[in-house]
Amino acid sequence: MRRAQTEIVDGRNRLAYHGIVAILAVVLTAVFWFGDRTLNQAAAAAAVVSLALVMSIGPLMRLWWRPVFRRLPFGIPFRWRGELGIWFTVLAILHALLVWQGRGWQILPLRHSDLLGLIALGWALVLAATSSGKAMRLLGIQQWKWLQTTGAYVIFYLVLVHTVYHTWLRPGLGPAAMASLYLALFLIVLMLQTMTFVKFVLDAHHIRWNASSQGILLLSLLALGMATWSLLAGPRPTGHQRVQKVHDWLPEKRVVDLQVQAAFNDEEFFFRFQWNQPYPGGWYHDLLVYQEGEWRRFSEANPWVQEGQHGFTEDRLSFKLDDGSVQGFANFGGWLTQHQGVRGLPGAADRAAIETHPWFGQTLGRSDMRKYLPQSRQGEWWEGAWDQVLPPDELERLKAEGVFLDLVIWRAHRSNPVEAATDHWILDYRHTDEGTTSYRSQAWDPVEGPQYMFDPEIIARGALDMQRITADPAAYRQDVFFSQREQWLGEAEPYFLHEDFLVPFDPAVAQWEGAAIPRSILRPPAGSAGAWRARGFWRNGKWTVEMWRQRDTGSPDDKALQTGRLYTWSPAVHHGCSQRWHWVAFPYQLGLGMTAEEAGVEPRRYLQAVRISDESPDWQTLPAQTIPLLYPGMIDWTWLTSERHLGYREVRRDAVSLWDGHDQTPAELADFFLTPP
Repeated sequence: MRRAQTEIVDGRNRLAYHGIVAILAVVLTAVFWFGDRTLNQAAAAAAVVSLALVMSIGPLMRLWWRPVFRRLPFGIPFRWRGELGIWFTVLAILHALLVWQGRGWQILPLRHSDLLGLIALGWALVLAATSSGKAMRLLGIQQWKWLQTTGAYVIFYLVLVHTVYHTWLRPGLGPAAMASLYLALFLIVLMLQTMTFVKFVLDAHHIRWNASSQGILLLSLLALGMATWSLLAGPRPTGHQRVQKVHDWLPEKRVVDLQVQAAFNDEEFFFRFQWNQPYPGGWYHDLLVYQEGEWRRFSEANPWVQEGQHGFTEDRLSFKLDDGSVQGFANFGGWLTQHQGVRGLPGAADRAAIETHPWFGQTLGRSDMRKYLPQSRQGEWWEGAWDQVLPPDELERLKAEGVFLDLVIWRAHRSNPVEAATDHWILDYRHTDEGTTSYRSQAWDPVEGPQYMFDPEIIARGALDMQRITADPAAYRQDVFFSQREQWLGEAEPYFLHEDFLVPFDPAVAQWEGAAIPRSILRPPAGSAGAWRARGFWRNGKWTVEMWRQRDTGSPDDKALQTGRLYTWSPAVHHGCSQRWHWVAFPYQLGLGMTAEEAGVEPRRYLQAVRISDESPDWQTLPAQTIPLLYPGMIDWTWLTSERHLGYREVRRDAVSLWDGHDQTPAELADFFLTPP
C-alpha cells in the first residue's frame, strides 16, 4: 500500500495548461534574449529551466512535501509535467534550428557535445509524441511509465553533459550569471533525486527518517553543492583584466560589419569597402603639438576612443591575401601571424633582445617584433618562437616558393591623400614591398621642434591649429587629395604634410601654443610598395574606400590574381588606436568570376569577384556582401597551439577551421576570445 501511494501517473494534456506553459516559455525566452543573449541561447536557457522543472516535480511529490502540494489548485505541480515536457521539446527544436541556421544549414562537422544534444532532442520528440492518455492505453501503463521516466532521465543527463561542455569547457560563450543559473538548476535536481533515492531505500527497510536525519542529509547535500559551486561558478577573468596588460580599455563595439564588393577586368582587380565609423577625425595621425613651452608627440589612442587620451592614430583598413602557399592560413587567417613576442600583445619581446638578435637586430635593423609566419621558424610547421628564425637561405627559398602573405594597408592619413595604399609581405617579419611607400617620418626634438612645417602660403602660420581640431575634427576637410590640389588650394587647408608644400621649420612662424604639425611626410609611392591605388571618403559617419591594382604586377612581393584560382583573403579594420586594437574577419575564399558552387566553397565563406567589361566598376550595379569583423582580444597562435587550448591537437594538424570550430555569432565569439581557458 505504501508503494501504491507513491505512484504518480498523469497522461492527460490540458489546453489551458498548455497555454500557460507556452506563455511561460515565451517569457523566459524573452527575458534571456533581452538579457544580452542570442535567440538560440535564450531558447536553450528557457529549455533548461523547463527541463529542471519537469525533473523536480517527481522528487518533490515523493518527498515529504506531497501533502503541501495536494492543497494547491490546478494539480500543481505534478499535473504539469506533460505540458512542461512538450514545451521543453519545442524550445529545444527552436534552439537546434537556430544553431543549424547559424552554421549555414550545414550539419557536419558535428561535435560530440552536439551529437549528445541531438540524441536528447530525439528522445524528447519520442516522449512528446507519447505524452497522452491514448499513448498510455496503447502501450500499457507500466510500459508507458517506463518509457517516460527512463526517457526523462536520459534527456536530463544528456542535456547536463551538453550544457556543461558549452558553459564551462568553452568559456566565454555566456556570462557568469548563465553558468550560475545552470549550475543552480542542475544541483537542485540532483539533490532532490538523491534525497528521493535515500527515502526509497529507507522505505524498503520500513525505516522512518525523522526530521533530524532529513536535516543532516539536506545539509550534507547543500555542503556538497556549495563545494561544487565554488569550484565551477567562481569568478572568471574578464576580457578587461586580460587586455589591460596592453590597453586599459576595450572597444565600445565588439563587432563591425564590413560591406565588401569585388570586381575585375582583364587587367585590374577592384575592391570597394564600406563600414560605419561615427567619430570624425580618423584622418589625423601622429601630430607634433607645441604645448606649454615644448613640442609633444600626440601618437597614442584618439581622445574619442578613451576619455582623457591625447593622441591621434589614423583609421585603417587592411587585408591579407594568399594563393594557397601558406599552410594554415586558409583555416586560421590572421591568427596564424600573431605570436608571443609580437608587439601589441602580452609578452612582447624586449627591445634590447630584438636589437641584439643576429637576424632581426643586427641584419634587419629592427627594434620590435611584428607579424610573422610559423613556417619561418625552426621546428614543426606550427611552432613559432620569435627568436628561432630559419637561416637566411631557407627564408629566401620559402619566399621564392611563394610562402608569404600579401598584406595591404589603406591608411586614412599616411596613404589616402595621395590615393594609395601601402603594400607589405609577411614571412619572417612584416616587410614592406620593394619601392617607395607613400610616407616617411621627419625628425623632431621637444625643444628644437620638427624638421619641417607647412608652407605658410598653404597653411597660415605654418601649422594646423590644435584648438580648432579639438573643437571640430572635421574643420580640416578629409576629402582633399593631393592630385586635385588646384581645385581646393585657397578654399581648403590640407590636414596632411606633403613634400610639395613643406619648408624647413621656423619657430618664429610655427611655434605657438597649439601649433600642430604631422610627423609623417607624404610623397608619391613607387614600385610594388605602391601597387595598390586607393581613395577613401568619410561622409555621414561612414567610410567608403575603393582600392585597385594590376592583377599581375610582375613583382615577387605580390600574389598575382588569376581567374579559375582560389585565394584566401581576410580583412581587418583599425580605428583610433594602433596594433592589436582592431576588428578582424575569419578567412574567406576569394574567386574571380566563379560562383561559390562552381568553386566548391560554402557560400558563407566565399567572396566572389565579378567580371566587368569596363575600365572601372559601376559599384551601384554590383552585388555586395556584409562580412562581420570581430575584436580578437589577446588570442594568438602561441595560445591556439598550446595545450591550454582544448583544440590544440586539431590546430597543430591543420585539421580544423575557425569556421568549423566555432558556431557562435561574431559577438559571442568576440566575448569568447576575451576569456580563453
